[in-house]
Amino acid sequence: MITTSTYREAPTQTVDVDGTRFAYRRLGPEHGAPVVFLNHLGANLDNWDPRVVDGIAARRPVITFDNRGVGASQGRTPRSVEAMARDVIAFVRALGLEQVDLFGFSLGGSSPRSSRRGNRRWSGGWCSPGPARRAVWASTGSRP
Repeated sequence: MITTSTYREAPTQTVDVDGTRFAYRRLGPEHGAPVVFLNHLGANLDNWDPRVVDGIAARRPVITFDNRGVGASQGRTPRSVEAMARDVIAFVRALGLEQVDLFGFSLGGSSPRSSRRGNRRWSGGWCSPGPARRAVWASTGSRP
């Protein structure tokens, strides 16, 4: 259930992803496909600008999270962007979400893009079939 109205008020929660606890925050409307925010290198939950998150959460459910081994999430950081992409898919599935939209900033946009190389239908579990409906990549290089 989503109960907070601003990012500053959103409590940090955790979910078990194959034995590793991932920290996340969720806010915005109760219904609809959430926008999952994927952060830049080394960034944690507190690096998102609340004005950006709140602006999107005014109309859409929003989920931000700490990558494996970063911030309040457990584990060791992945050694590749492909491993990061697998973590995002596992995180989305652990929350029981069937469909999401993605907002990737910098490296956060590279991880899901890396799993689609050579396949117009996004291999690696993102689309056809997969959880991602749409994606926005901000400040992300042209090649993952």
